[in-house]
Order: sequence, then C-alpha cells, then structure tokens
Amino acid sequence: MSVLSALPFFQLNFSQLSPLQIFFLRRLTFNDIIAATTLCRTPVMFLRHIHNLNNGLGVHNLVGCSDQTLAVINRAAELEAWKLQRRSNGELSIGDLYKKGTSILLQLWDGGGMAEGVGPVVAEIYRCSASIYVNVVMSGIHTFIYPP
Repeated sequence: MSVLSALPFFQLNFSQLSPLQIFFLRRLTFNDIIAATTLCRTPVMFLRHIHNLNNGLGVHNLVGCSDQTLAVINRAAELEAWKLQRRSNGELSIGDLYKKGTSILLQLWDGGGMAEGVGPVVAEIYRCSASIYVNVVMSGIHTFIYPP
C-alpha cells in the first residue's frame, strides 16, 4: 500500500475514519473547491470530491453548505477552467458551454424546497450563490486577468 492511498481523503469508507480525519476531509474538500472558484481552476482533487460528496461527506456539519450544493460548485469550477482553456485556444463553443452549465444548474435545483431555521437558510444561501456563480460562468462576464 502506498503512502498516498493511506491518506484519509483516499479512503472509500467514512466509517473507518476517526472524527478528526472526517473533520480534515470536510475542511480539505470545502477549501479546495472554494479556492478553485477563486483561482479559476479545476479543484485539485476534483474526482475524489465527486465521490466523497455523493457518498454523504456531511460538509453541512462544518460550513452549512450541503454536499449536493458543494458538488455543484465543484462542477462549476471545473466548467470555468474548461471555458478559460477553450477560450485561450480559440475553441470555445457557446452551445457546449450552455449545455454543460444547464446540466449543472438542473443538478442544483433538484429536490429544492423552502428553508426554515438557521441551518437550512445558510444552505439556501449557498445554493443561491452557486446558481449565481454558474450563471456568471455561462454568461462570460467573469473573466479576470491577473497581473504577471
């Protein structure tokens, strides 16, 4: 067994992790995805985040954002990185961008209802923010040029 496969974020079963390892896994997942949105890049552990969030990582226990919403933000960050790469190569298809963005938005609004209480309101704020982020990526307005 390699050292990397022994790290907690590569485990497939959360029941084998200690509470501290789960805390760090949640924090790593959230920070990597949010950093990716800020830096206009694909999250470093994109595929592992998909797996962990689909298996109920429970990020909402840490930051209030549901796993489903964070999975959408993960995909949206990947979409933004894809868009920037395609644009720089002169190969950006607005139709493809629209299809990918629409599928992400549909995933976001599946099973949505009215929020009651503080926790669900925070989750709803994250969900609405994710919707705005995806729409901004699709619209083309969000293009930052960083100085060298």
